[in-house]
Amino acid sequence: MIARFLLHYGMLSCLLPGSYLLAQEIEPKVVIGPETTYIDGPLTTDGYIDYLAHLNAILSKGVTPENNAAVLLLKASRGEISDEKYMKKYCKALGIKPQPLQGDYFMTYHQFACQEEKKIKKRNLTFQEINAATDKIDEQFDNAGKGAWTREKFPAIAQWIEASNKPLELVRKATLRPRYYHPLVNSSDNAEHAGPLVAVLLPQVQSARSFARVLMVRSLLGLGEGNIEQCTEDILTIRRLGNHIAQGATLVEQLVGIAIVGIAQNLEQKVALSGKLSTKQLLNYRTKMRKTAIKSNMLRSFSQCERFMYLDSVQQVMKGGMESMNLLSGIAGASKKKTRMQDMLDNVISSSTDWSVTMKEGNQLYDKYEKQLSNDEDWIAQDNVLVKMEKEIKELAVETSDFSAGLKALLGGPEYRGKMMGKVFVGLLLPALRSASMAEKRAIVMDDLSFMVITAAAHKSETGEFPRSIADFSRNATDELPVDRYANDDYRYRVEGNGFVVYSVGPNRKDEDGNGVFNQRRDKGDDYGAGYESQAINVKPSNIFK
Repeated sequence: MIARFLLHYGMLSCLLPGSYLLAQEIEPKVVIGPETTYIDGPLTTDGYIDYLAHLNAILSKGVTPENNAAVLLLKASRGEISDEKYMKKYCKALGIKPQPLQGDYFMTYHQFACQEEKKIKKRNLTFQEINAATDKIDEQFDNAGKGAWTREKFPAIAQWIEASNKPLELVRKATLRPRYYHPLVNSSDNAEHAGPLVAVLLPQVQSARSFARVLMVRSLLGLGEGNIEQCTEDILTIRRLGNHIAQGATLVEQLVGIAIVGIAQNLEQKVALSGKLSTKQLLNYRTKMRKTAIKSNMLRSFSQCERFMYLDSVQQVMKGGMESMNLLSGIAGASKKKTRMQDMLDNVISSSTDWSVTMKEGNQLYDKYEKQLSNDEDWIAQDNVLVKMEKEIKELAVETSDFSAGLKALLGGPEYRGKMMGKVFVGLLLPALRSASMAEKRAIVMDDLSFMVITAAAHKSETGEFPRSIADFSRNATDELPVDRYANDDYRYRVEGNGFVVYSVGPNRKDEDGNGVFNQRRDKGDDYGAGYESQAINVKPSNIFK
């Protein structure tokens, strides 16, 4: 998207300088109102909307250091936070003291592996022996994530987990807290304004992924050693962790939260079908699982955070011209010294573009899409809207990349340039909503399939065989069976050999025998499925961390 923006801007840069002589040296001012800035405050000292502060105010309402999961997650791991300036601002927003650089923090597998490699190198071994020893550790980790295991089988991984137990207890306690407020902060030196919204840092996202990774491995250790309580509690912790991350404001946090819950979904299906849980244990877990069902809110992220990113980005360019756009886009090595031509272009963009029109253009599109997406009862109808949105965005990109667009912008005046820049910004910043929406819906379906798999396993634990049909599920289904929202009907179910297949017809609403996502035959369909001892459906561990 960045490249596309620069292409648009480069095209305009060849044509707009001629209007420099017509431009007046005026300081850009933002027109505050519902059609332009959308909100009326808070304001920075230079009179612009502080969208970042507004979002933080919304997210932090009712949050305290005592009920905020993010506080304990930070105490468990500093994660990717190496910038002390950022740490101070982040902790201030959390209402706690800055965390020390050194502490009893969680050690990622990479850190552990590096530590073990140093120990191995001190043993006066040959180069080949060192490589063999380190490869063995990596092999242990890969295998520990595939299924049940014991300490005797993978001692190095057991050692890593032992070292992780204390911070993981903080993670568990964190996920039991009712709120998750991750302050939107960057390392800007500006005391009055925390910096552009698109430049906020999300270090806890990476930390959460690492926590989910070790919890996954530890749950399989519990399964292998018969500690079912530890096994299931770790899976529930992963679920709660994913749901907490999905409380974040950004679309990135929504997607990562969904992916983390996906780790739990894969695990619980694998554990349920292991044959190591009693009927009572399976049904108890199912009850707890349903209480931690997938929680995400793509629409909220779109209507709030993504909209504000658009409006804030417009403000940044209003204030600082193209140089600010370079900073917004994270372009490395952007020149700090501007040429005369760049100065001219910045002046043209700042003084001869009606930025109120740019803001209105964006808001109209966000209003339109928000209204269309708010009706989530009919998934297919909503997907049709998203397909139409994608097409419109592509058409905008083509329109603003056409050579004639520059000439039209030159001759069209401030209002036309405002509309043109609105289209450029929309093309640059509007997220891939269809992909995000499909990820959210797939996660909901997989939650339902986990319910079905666990219920089928409980049926076998009690009767000695899996259900023969959907009707048989009622034996151990105290709640109403979930309905496939892609079909407005029961999920498909059939017995295969000694196992079974249960699946959704997927986005295309066609029954393709369970072929599709999470399946070895992806090219045969788009069904979402799960199963046991079946070649048609082969559930694989998540590869999000690979």
